[in-house]
Amino acid sequence: ILTIMGESLTGTFNAAFVASQRVSYTTVIKLGRIIFRVVAVTIALLLGRTVVAVLGIFLIAQLLSFIIHWHYYNRKLNKLKWEATLSKGKELIKKGLPFGIATLFIIIYFKIDITMLSKMQGEVAVGIYSSAYNLLEALYYIPIALTTALLPVTAQLYLKNKKKLKKLTETASRYLFTISVPIAVGTTLLAGPIISLIYGPEYIAAAAALGILIWTIIPSFYTYILGLNLVSSNNEKIGMYITGLAAVLNIVLNLILIPLYSYIGAAIATIITEVVLMCIDYYYVNKRVFVMSSRSIFRPLIASIGMGLVIVLLHTNLILSIIAGVASYLIFMILIKGIKPRKDLQYLKTVIRRGE
Repeated sequence: ILTIMGESLTGTFNAAFVASQRVSYTTVIKLGRIIFRVVAVTIALLLGRTVVAVLGIFLIAQLLSFIIHWHYYNRKLNKLKWEATLSKGKELIKKGLPFGIATLFIIIYFKIDITMLSKMQGEVAVGIYSSAYNLLEALYYIPIALTTALLPVTAQLYLKNKKKLKKLTETASRYLFTISVPIAVGTTLLAGPIISLIYGPEYIAAAAALGILIWTIIPSFYTYILGLNLVSSNNEKIGMYITGLAAVLNIVLNLILIPLYSYIGAAIATIITEVVLMCIDYYYVNKRVFVMSSRSIFRPLIASIGMGLVIVLLHTNLILSIIAGVASYLIFMILIKGIKPRKDLQYLKTVIRRGE
């Protein structure tokens, strides 16, 4: 509960930074929080600490994030003044309630699996699952940073020019697929060596969970972009209902799959939830905002299959496999014209800078 309260309060400062187009502050703070959590949880697991210690680390990270946000808000934007009126309070609650409830639902379906695992399977299963899940934390920073930077721009484009909004959305989606698909393929193939390198051979059981969980980044990355368009088009209530459905679905799936497959079941429940969430978001964006192209994933998928074949055929150590994988993926993407870095990056910079 304290972690949820801290995240909600931090979100208020985060929104102020986004609205003033000073996203660099909140982006750096979020990155620092993620790194702190990953390092601290990894150390706690290696020392054999319990799930209570892991939850305590989440709380500390969130409180530190809140304090730093508060400090920078007072220094860079405005001195915080405490005042309250009934009319202003009603207005803020009415406008902010969908976002608050949606955030609560998101926290539930992201965190409930660990709690349910601890109750149903014990701390060993939690340790294995958490060691795999923690490796994904830093990856979620990528779409968060991008959508945070784009939110003020997409809100303006929805009112001014939906054609440009569609182009911006599809460009951002293509880049997120370009990043997420090869990471999913490569991590699945190299999950064992990755786990052994970071946690040691005794945690090798986490490789199976990591190989499943890593695929959540593909629908999750895309969902961030879809959710951005729902918010920009004043359809945040729909987003709230969708995340509520996702939270309920995740709980039901965990109740069914954890008793059967332990931490593997929790991983399967997570990826099913993410895919369903993405599909529903995609449906409503197409219905309420504009019709989106779904072609962005094909070239990264083809290049990732080629990259996967290179990794399998080389069958070498982890470092060389990663180098070969990255190099071959870039070569395949260039050959099939899946990368337009100079053109697209210049376009994104122009849009973010000018908001048009």
